[in-house]
Amino acid sequence: MATSPFPLTTPLFPNSLTDPFIVTSEPTLVYNCIAWAYEDFTEWYWPDYGSFWPANIPREVTLSAFQLLFEHKGYEVCENHSLEHGFQKIAIYSDADNTPTHAAR
Repeated sequence: MATSPFPLTTPLFPNSLTDPFIVTSEPTLVYNCIAWAYEDFTEWYWPDYGSFWPANIPREVTLSAFQLLFEHKGYEVCENHSLEHGFQKIAIYSDADNTPTHAAR
């Protein structure tokens, strides 16, 4: 397993000791978590105008815009977070205001 320069728990992921995660790659300036979840390792995805964002998806930091991004890739909104054989799921994390902050595959 790769080692990470980040501690296993941070204020952003307070449950990481009880709900552990796996470091899948080291930090990079080439792509971010949204791009990684989208399976594009060549762009930094974010709806601001300094980053890559598909032209047909609204440039807004909203849950609906991020859902549209992943629907563009073929994903569908599901009813729950349970694992389903034969399906890959994306988790879109948001803050208390329902503003997207992170994504994971």
